[in-house]
Amino acid sequence: RCTVGEIARRLGAGCVRKGRLSLVGELCTDIADVPEFAAACGTVFLSNNCLRSLAGVEVFEHVVQLSLANNCVDSLAGLAPLAALETLEVLALEGNAAAALPGYRARVVASCRALRRLDGRDVTRNERS
Repeated sequence: RCTVGEIARRLGAGCVRKGRLSLVGELCTDIADVPEFAAACGTVFLSNNCLRSLAGVEVFEHVVQLSLANNCVDSLAGLAPLAALETLEVLALEGNAAAALPGYRARVVASCRALRRLDGRDVTRNERS
């Protein structure tokens, strides 16, 4: 087990550039113990890790763009923590088993009120109604 916080501390300020946190392919299993210098980022890249749950993602309270592609989230219930991200506009979840489930897109759009793009596609007015 390896948390986002452990990896961020190990890499130090080098994992943050211009307000962007990049921990792609670091084998993170949990979003926990995130240091302030990482939590404050507006763009967060956590793709290609081993995240089974998005619990703890609410620490990124100012995130506008979030990539969680190619992780291990396998249920729609596992996406529930995304609702706490009030500023989230762009989200990537493709490559997670949950993204292939019926109702996935509608559920994410309904829970993320500011979302404009999901998995590379614009959120439409019809999806919002």
